[in-house]
Amino acid sequence: MKWLCLFTWLQSFTWKSYRTGHLTEVLNEEHYRGRLQMFNNISAANLSLLISDLKEEDGGDYRCSTEKGYKDFWLNVKGCELVKKTVVEEMTGIIGESVVLPCFCTDLQDDLKTVTWEFNYQEIYHEQTRYRKKRMKLVSKIPPGNLSLIISDLTEEDQGIYTCSVQDDKKKFRLYVKERKETTTQPKVAASK
Repeated sequence: MKWLCLFTWLQSFTWKSYRTGHLTEVLNEEHYRGRLQMFNNISAANLSLLISDLKEEDGGDYRCSTEKGYKDFWLNVKGCELVKKTVVEEMTGIIGESVVLPCFCTDLQDDLKTVTWEFNYQEIYHEQTRYRKKRMKLVSKIPPGNLSLIISDLTEEDQGIYTCSVQDDKKKFRLYVKERKETTTQPKVAASK
């Protein structure tokens, strides 16, 4: 993301952000280390700021200030948008086996910190706190954007509504858990002559 901020004949300038709740300078902030680039070395009047490897928490108000005035910018960081989220997806699992509830982002990201899974509207997995219910875990973080949940050793109590949430986006599942149907084979009867 690049913002253009041009002024002529300047002695000083700064970029600030409200990311932490109050106006703080971004150029020396640890949060942005190695991700900021300025263009005033190419053109003294070009005070543009380039932020690389955007993160959710980079979003918000920014201000380019000089002794002649300031210009405000709003950065909206679009994150994960879930695939097929409009209907409740129905799935069936077998007692004692495993099931995968598929949840994917359309925009692959390396750093999804707000992944939450709920079962019957109670939290069972949260990425930031690493809280998770036993027998439940994310399938893999490879590729990025894969938020799928695997539930091992299914029981009847696992039946219900599951919700995958990231940022303000949600996908719901209804999981049915059934017993394995036993298949019996009838012995062949020898034909009589």
